[in-house]
Amino acid sequence: MHRFLIALTAASCLCASPVMAIPAMDDLELRLQGEAKGWLDASCTYYGLG
Repeated sequence: MHRFLIALTAASCLCASPVMAIPAMDDLELRLQGEAKGWLDASCTYYGLG
């Protein structure tokens, strides 16, 4: 019974970790998209494209 609880705890930690990492990845992706848009807007303004 003790081994079962250890295995269950380990499995729940492994399964919960990717779910907890998703919001951080979404935040990073949003920041990178915003940064890329900023670079694109600045380049277009500099070259008179928009």
